[in-house]
Amino acid sequence: MDEPASPPISITITDAPTNIPSANIPVTLTLLSSSMPQNHQHTFHGLTNSHGQLNAEWVPRPHSSAMHSGVLHSGSTHSDNPNPLPLDAVFEEANGKMVWACRIEVKEYFEGKGLRPLLPEVEFKISTEGYFGAGGRGVKRGTWDFRVMIGEERFAIERSG
Repeated sequence: MDEPASPPISITITDAPTNIPSANIPVTLTLLSSSMPQNHQHTFHGLTNSHGQLNAEWVPRPHSSAMHSGVLHSGSTHSDNPNPLPLDAVFEEANGKMVWACRIEVKEYFEGKGLRPLLPEVEFKISTEGYFGAGGRGVKRGTWDFRVMIGEERFAIERSG
C-alpha cells in the first residue's frame, strides 16, 4: 500500500519559553507569485493540532483579489478564485518557483495565557520549487518543513526538511 504523500509545506509551532507544542494557532498560507499560467490567488488556512503541527490540514479558501495576508492591496493583478485548488494541486500546476506568505496569528494564543504579546502575528515568506508531474501524481523536488518558535517578544524560524 502506498504511503500518503507528505504535504508540500508543513509547519510545527512551539512555545519557545516552555518548549511545548502550540495547539490551535491559526495559520494562513498565501501564494504571492508563481509560474502558473492562470493568475489566481491561492490562499490556505489551518489550525495547528495538539502537537503544534499543520501538515495535511491546509484548507483552500476562495480569495478576494483586494486582500492577501490581511493587508489591503489596491490594483492587484490577481483575479478572484471561486474554485480553489488543493495545496498539492497548486504545486503540481505551478511546477516551478513560487513565493508564499505564511502568517501565524499568535495574539489570542498568548492572551489566553494572560500575556500581552509584542508580536500579534508572525509573517514570513517562503520560496519553493514545484512538483514534477509523474503519472498524474506529484513528486516533490524538496521538502518545506518549518519549525517556528514563538515567544511574547520574538520568534525564530528554522527549516527542518
